[in-house]
Amino acid sequence: METFVCFASWLFRHLIFSFIFFWFGYWVIKIATFGRCPRTINPKRAECADYEFVSALGLLTAFGMVVLAVKIWS
Repeated sequence: METFVCFASWLFRHLIFSFIFFWFGYWVIKIATFGRCPRTINPKRAECADYEFVSALGLLTAFGMVVLAVKIWS
C-alpha cells in the first residue's frame, strides 16, 4: 500500500509540475525573450532552458499571481 501511495504522489507531482507549471513558465520565458526561447513546446526538448527550470519559473509565476490576487481582492 505504501508503494502505491508513493507512486501516486510521485505521479501527481510530476504531472502537475510538468504540465501545469511548465506552461506558465513557458509563456513567461516566451514573453521575456520576445519569442526566441524556448523554440519547442515539448518539455523534453526545450533548447534554451531545461524543463525543470521552466516549471520552477511557472511555479513562481503561479504563486505570484495568487499573492497578487489576494492583495487586490482583500
